[in-house]
Formats: sequence, structure tokens, C-alpha cells
Amino acid sequence: MSSKQDLLACLKIEDRLKRQVCIASKITQALEPLGITPVVVGGLAVEFYTLGQYSTMDIDFVGATTDEMKQTLAEMGFERAGRYWRIPDTDIMIEFPSEILAGSINKIEPVEYEDQRVYFIGIDDLILNRCQEAKHWKDLNSEEWAKNLMVAYYSDVDWPYCHKTANELGCLDKFEEIQHRARSIVKKINTDK
Repeated sequence: MSSKQDLLACLKIEDRLKRQVCIASKITQALEPLGITPVVVGGLAVEFYTLGQYSTMDIDFVGATTDEMKQTLAEMGFERAGRYWRIPDTDIMIEFPSEILAGSINKIEPVEYEDQRVYFIGIDDLILNRCQEAKHWKDLNSEEWAKNLMVAYYSDVDWPYCHKTANELGCLDKFEEIQHRARSIVKKINTDK
């Protein structure tokens, strides 16, 4: 089966999150031989970590955008449409908003999907990203998702890393404000058990 057929086979998956992860895995599989390891960031990362509570239509990757990469995406059936790559007559839409990961490569989360791998931005860096958006863009939706992620992964978050990085990113005050609310929720959940 060609990489294009593999990709289109993902469309048959009914579960939205599994379908998006399948698409991401096919793109990863196609780009890794080129020395490109695409990392899923943005909305699909939030959707993944919240087990589908958040929903997004496109898939954002961080990774090199070389001519070989563009050729590979074209062979898979993608056509460039502004900043997005789309497969005509489907809702498959991807974007490579940056070549540089806003976060630590040591915190990337490799995920096995069937017999393939997908790389997600680490939970710490995803939370920090949402806190930055909340602080600098006054994005209340990002603030809410940062809080939800903190609550869901409270015992897994690398708090010293997050505090240090939030300070470097200029959003420590917003991060600590959200953390305070998340801590209160986690305490209440643990008290109610």
C-alpha cells in the first residue's frame, strides 16, 4: 500500500482522536527517512493529552520544511493551500508553523500507534505554551486548557522546569495564577475521594 493509500485509510477510523493520531503517524513514517522527525504541537497535542475533550480540525507539526519534505507530502496527495497542506476532497489539513520546537526536545513524548510512532510535545511545554497564549494574547480558552492540563497531570508535571521556563518566557505570573487554581481543584478532588 502506498503512503497516500495508508493516509486515506485513516479516514475510515470513526474515533476522531485515533483518526488524527493515525494521520500523524503516517506523516511521521513518511518524513523520518528524510531525517525529519515531526513533533505534534498545538490543538492535536491538547486533544491527545485530554483524551479527546479538546477538538481541533488541523494537525500542527514542528519540523524542517525542506524541498524533499514538500515533495513527500505532494506524493502523499497533499496540496499547498496558503499555510496549510490539504488533501483535496477530505478534511485532512496539516501545518508546519515552525521548524523549531518551543520547548525541550528531552520532553518530547513518543507514542506508539499500532506499529508506528508519533511524537508529541511534552506536557510541560504544552502547558507553558497555553500559559504564554493566556498571558500575551489574553486568550481565556488557552488559560482554561492550561488549567485543565495541570489538573489532569498535576503529579506528572515537572514544576521546577515549568517555573524556570515560565520565568524565561515572561509568563511566570500567569503560570502561577493558573497553577494556584489547578492546585485548589486537585486538593478538592483528593479530599472528596
